[in-house]
Amino acid sequence: MARYEANYRAVRKWLNTDRDLRRAVTERADAVATRARVLAPVRTGRYKASIKVSAAERGWDGRVAAGVVADVNYASVVEWGRKKGRRNIQGRGHHVLRRAAESL
Repeated sequence: MARYEANYRAVRKWLNTDRDLRRAVTERADAVATRARVLAPVRTGRYKASIKVSAAERGWDGRVAAGVVADVNYASVVEWGRKKGRRNIQGRGHHVLRRAAESL
């Protein structure tokens, strides 16, 4: 029986340099961002306009990665909601980014 030994250095090099892989990851992130903009609640339009794809870059472990972010200061409240606090306001999150990622 043959024994398989992984060549992790070659795999890491492939994950970091392959243009098709970078393109596929970026296209998928673009699709998630587009879907998130459709799902985003709109009052002023700032949250919806803030949804962007971060450039394809190396992730924490050296792999090709891309991310979708909403970068207005209240994005976390839209995504996850808020607990009842001093102003007696409570709200459930819309989970826009999560639902967009799960729908594709």
